[in-house]
Amino acid sequence: MNWLKSKKTVVVHNRRFHSDDVFSVALLSILHNGAIKIIRTRNKKDFLKADYVVDVGLEYNPVNNKFDHHQVGGALKRSDGTDYAAFGLLWKQYGEKICGSPEVADRIEKKLVKPNDLIDNAVDIYTKIKKDVNPYLIEDGLEVFNLTWLEEEKMRDKQFEKSVKIAKEILLREIKVWTDKIKGEKIVEKFYFDSSDKRIIVMDKNYPWEEVLNKYPEPLYAVEHKSTGDIWTVTTVRDDLASFKARLFFPKDWAGKRDEELAMITGVADAIYCQHALWLATAKTKEGAIKLAELSINKQK
Repeated sequence: MNWLKSKKTVVVHNRRFHSDDVFSVALLSILHNGAIKIIRTRNKKDFLKADYVVDVGLEYNPVNNKFDHHQVGGALKRSDGTDYAAFGLLWKQYGEKICGSPEVADRIEKKLVKPNDLIDNAVDIYTKIKKDVNPYLIEDGLEVFNLTWLEEEKMRDKQFEKSVKIAKEILLREIKVWTDKIKGEKIVEKFYFDSSDKRIIVMDKNYPWEEVLNKYPEPLYAVEHKSTGDIWTVTTVRDDLASFKARLFFPKDWAGKRDEELAMITGVADAIYCQHALWLATAKTKEGAIKLAELSINKQK
């Protein structure tokens, strides 16, 4: 069999590329285990022989694998009224299949796919705090592979392929991270419900606990064992995961204290350290870590 003929042909627009078409092609590469042939063109004759036409063609028809959103009125809207871009349209169709889980697909939709679609449709998604400082977004990291005015046009397709390779690695990593995270979050839920004192949630490993404990009003501290260094940490729980403000910081006189000095102040013999911003403390044992959390709560009642 001719190897090229066994590949799926993906047509995407030529000239300058953006994170939308880059992620779209990366998704299809994952879907077909890398067996795709990319044609970057705006020639309508090429659309007819393609297996997928993405981000070009002015047609959205998932049955026929047409995934454009540039037509008048757009292609499709989410339930909140926001428009899909090509990546979102493909994710709606194939996201769950490549993730192997609707929950994983939904998490990635919220974290990566929807923000991409909003930006590609010229919707602002953040407010600048400092006028002269812009966040470096994922599209910046992908679109930097576009040609400068000094580079030759013949390089553009190779640069697109480089960007797709990076986007593919990001997508695969997101799938892995969210698959593992969701498993861990279910364990954290059990720790929460089994805890007799829900202000202090004690766990035997460093599970992904932040989003879980944030949902409940009681937790103030998460105690967990860190195999690296064989220590126990006590971390403050935040109400707003976008902020560093904790529900209960450690006492101010603990800030930056270490070893004997922290042990003397707290009475916890195996205390190791309290971070200067008062959101993290450590001890050598589980008992010591729990004691630090209890002392902090009692001292600040």
